Amino acid sequence: KQNGQESGTTGQSKRLEAIQIKLTGDVANYYDVYYRTHVQQLGWLGWAKNGESSGSSGYSYRMEGIEIVLVKKGGSAPGSTSNCYKAKQIKYQTHVQTYGWQGEVYDGALSGTSGQSKRLESIKINLGETGYSGGIQYRTHVQTYGW
Repeated sequence: KQNGQESGTTGQSKRLEAIQIKLTGDVANYYDVYYRTHVQQLGWLGWAKNGESSGSSGYSYRMEGIEIVLVKKGGSAPGSTSNCYKAKQIKYQTHVQTYGWQGEVYDGALSGTSGQSKRLESIKINLGETGYSGGIQYRTHVQTYGW
């Protein structure tokens, strides 16, 4: 969308989760557009610019606020530009002795158990939003069967 057009929905109770903003035409030669979002559970994220993603995806977190500024081309960002977008990058699910399949977890979270002496019996791994093409391969060494 552009120049005051609505992007998103009204009357449908659907949340905005992320945004990308960029300047077009001659103004893009003279200014950078910086923006940051306040996201549920994450707070204020870093400043994104010129079409970069700001917000989150895969978490079902709503954007709760946004700040947008124009900065002369080559000028300094209004603040930190790190951590402007949060996306789930890898998800995995394990089958645990006695319990069966556990729910999917993401990005370093524990799948399985700790301190219960229960073995992992199987695993499923998928890539989330990495920004690159490709997939993931994995193999397991199984008791009696080997690799």
